[in-house]
Amino acid sequence: MRIATWLTGALLLSLATECRSSGFFDATQDALRADIEYLINAEVLRLPLVSTWPMPIDEIHDAVAAVDDSALEPAMRAALDRIKQVLDTYDTPDGDEVRAAVSVHPTRFRLNQPIPRDDASAGFLIGRDHGRFTSHLSLSIDSPPARAAVPVDRQLIRPDGSYVSMITGNWIWSAGMLPRSWGPSQDDSVTLSANARPMIAIGLDRMSALAPRGRLLHWIGPWRFNAFFGGKNDNQRDDVKSPLWIGLRFTFKPFRELELGLTRTAQVCGHGRQCNLHTLKNWVFGNTNTGTSADISTATDPGNDEAGFDARWSSNLHGVPFNLYAQMIGEDQQGGVPFKYMGEGGVNLAFNLRSGSLLRVNVEYANTMCSFSTSKPIPYCAYHHYIYDKDGWRYRGYTVGSSWEGDAEVTSATLAWVRPTGNTWTVRARHGQLHRNDYFDPYNIAAPTRRGLDGADIEWRFDAGYWGAFRSGLGLDRFHDPATNKNTEIGRWYLMWSHRI
Repeated sequence: MRIATWLTGALLLSLATECRSSGFFDATQDALRADIEYLINAEVLRLPLVSTWPMPIDEIHDAVAAVDDSALEPAMRAALDRIKQVLDTYDTPDGDEVRAAVSVHPTRFRLNQPIPRDDASAGFLIGRDHGRFTSHLSLSIDSPPARAAVPVDRQLIRPDGSYVSMITGNWIWSAGMLPRSWGPSQDDSVTLSANARPMIAIGLDRMSALAPRGRLLHWIGPWRFNAFFGGKNDNQRDDVKSPLWIGLRFTFKPFRELELGLTRTAQVCGHGRQCNLHTLKNWVFGNTNTGTSADISTATDPGNDEAGFDARWSSNLHGVPFNLYAQMIGEDQQGGVPFKYMGEGGVNLAFNLRSGSLLRVNVEYANTMCSFSTSKPIPYCAYHHYIYDKDGWRYRGYTVGSSWEGDAEVTSATLAWVRPTGNTWTVRARHGQLHRNDYFDPYNIAAPTRRGLDGADIEWRFDAGYWGAFRSGLGLDRFHDPATNKNTEIGRWYLMWSHRI
């Protein structure tokens, strides 16, 4: 991409040394996000918006620097220290990192985690911050997955997480492969999560979520706009090769406890499809259905469109920080507004222990069948489209939205015990139904046919000092086939290692 080349050249030639940083924390940095959300719920961290990732490092830094930690409880002070430690080492010359991982039966349900995608991988990370310019190179060599009947990602060298960025005013321009997750759930998103590999994209993100100064719009409170445009490098699809992806998100906080988000994402164009300014105009104005007043035909239909809203309410009840959240995403639009909604919602609780440890609890419900809340849910609708009629809402074989894939109904629970040092034991459990239909969908890697799901994981994350940081998990999923009344059990294990150099 020309813009990506221009940004890279500008970064290498720049001698600017402004104090602002254009770097990001991406959507897979789950431990950092959990600490940030905990301190926001506890009314310690005055970070206004937290449901859109990646998040500008500089705004997190400003919020942390403004905290007076003299009267904090031990668990809160420990969480703040963990965030400070990440800020001190991220994107600095002494913050480069080498990594390696091995895995047996990598999980199909990634949940915004940086866990292995394949049986083995090794790589490195190099970050440099040059004031208003930032470069971040993350490169790994991964073992190819087993051959499958449907297209799956088989790329050997992966630059996932690499990007360059630049500040202009209060905006950050970026180009690269940043993992994104848009929505209030720490684990997932119905429309855009880190389940699939990050796609090559150009991004524009508002850096500081300053509130409007005028009286007319002051009620909006802190706000942020995020956009990306990318994709293209997905030639393995069986329907339309290499479609483009567009994302727009607006978040704002009209009350201290309430954060609201509006999201629109789209899958457009692709090899052999009409793709010009007229196509973009039709997408902007929502002319994405055949037979509309805009006289849209199969040939001129821009593509697949999703849009919706989400909310996050946080508070501190009798010393227990918590937040409630929900997301509703329409798979289609009617009369200019989304409908055929999919959704998810949940609650996060945190209990401070006297030792300085923290006990986190999360319960979440997700339903990815269109119109799930009505008396007549619509099957074979979520993440499907008549143009992108095979791979659907997927990038390099994996759903861009929920890890549970379409037509699923899953309730999950997570319990995490976090020591002051950051060493963490986590237990996860899930129960529900996947692919609640009778048709066969070979592109659904979670469940090509109807399956009941019961599963659990346990994970240990710890820092061994001189020997580096480790993360290891063990899990088991049982899939019940109602057609044959048979159960299939799939166990898995992974070990990850990283070391700062």
